[in-house]
Amino acid sequence: MKDDLENIKILNQHGSDALKAIFLLNGGASIAFLTFLGSIALGKVPQVFEASDIAQILIFFSIGAGLSVSAYAFNYLNILSGIIGKETLSNFLLVVTILMAGSSIVIFFVGIWQAIETFTVFGT
Repeated sequence: MKDDLENIKILNQHGSDALKAIFLLNGGASIAFLTFLGSIALGKVPQVFEASDIAQILIFFSIGAGLSVSAYAFNYLNILSGIIGKETLSNFLLVVTILMAGSSIVIFFVGIWQAIETFTVFGT
């Protein structure tokens, strides 16, 4: 019983760490992208794209960050429901957490793809 509890604690810690990493991934991408926009605003990089493309990229990263924060909250509720003995609810919340985290990663890569598509002009 003690080993099972210790394994659950370790698993929960790794899950929480993964969710933090996903949030940092999306948040860091947003900050890096905004820094790039600052270079454009200062005239260091030529502006050869539409403002709507920029907004779309930031929206992807923002949604990704929001999903990761939501996944973190659902992970907390998952752990809490497991502690109070609501196993069915805990299992459901675990699935929701995993789907949100996975969606956040997918949306991150969609944002990266959109940025590549928008800025391929620089390579030509």
